[in-house]
Amino acid sequence: MENAMAQIAWRWENDLVLLNIPLFSLFSLIFGDNYSFNGWL
Repeated sequence: MENAMAQIAWRWENDLVLLNIPLFSLFSLIFGDNYSFNGWL
């Protein structure tokens, strides 16, 4: 049971990373260097 929970959490974190990349790119286009993707890494 714990292993299944760990897999779900791992997949959820990876999905957030994939979603955050275009979000940060969009912020950098709208707001400029203050919200650039490199600034968040």
